[in-house]
Amino acid sequence: MSTTPTLPASPTEKFLLYKREIEARLHSRKPREQRYARYEQALIEKSYFVRLNGAVHHYHDSHPEAPPEMPTIILIHGWDCWWMWWHEVIQHLNAAGVRTVAYDLKGHGWSDEGTDYSLDALSADLHALVQHLGLKRYHIAAFSLGSFVALNYAQRFESEIGSLTFFNFGIFPNSERLEEGDSHCHSVYFQQVPAQNQSLVADLRICASDTGA
Repeated sequence: MSTTPTLPASPTEKFLLYKREIEARLHSRKPREQRYARYEQALIEKSYFVRLNGAVHHYHDSHPEAPPEMPTIILIHGWDCWWMWWHEVIQHLNAAGVRTVAYDLKGHGWSDEGTDYSLDALSADLHALVQHLGLKRYHIAAFSLGSFVALNYAQRFESEIGSLTFFNFGIFPNSERLEEGDSHCHSVYFQQVPAQNQSLVADLRICASDTGA
């Protein structure tokens, strides 16, 4: 899987527009709107932008200066969604001492448009992000399209991944593309979660239940 060098980038226009909307809502006469605007404002303080394979991507990193021993989980959203879907999950995991990295797939959220939206291309973007962050060992949680990106990615980088957790996702037996995978790939996808990762997965399930996922 080839990737082009990653480069820090300026915020996208979509992000700047949303930021201005947040600032406007801070002056709302409705207390509820003000509270949520302050909440979002605090969230985006940890937003970063990087050029991955030609497209500027947004990602939210809860602990960019995290020590190596701090567990890290990459959160991948689904089709026609964005990183903010994970906001309550992020809160819960951060409180449990877990670093979270939630990014917007290209063409989604605050990331710029791309030209190639194949699973291979989306996986290459994920690989470029992992390299940019210098991650060596991490977990991945995803839903919908994000799960397929993660599965595609896991075929190449199985040794780096501590666990895979999926929501709103299924593999259908009549999918010729998926049936092309050998038994080894399937064992990687659906193997039992190691004992040391059970608590992390339990935390994710609690969050999913709390947010109605």
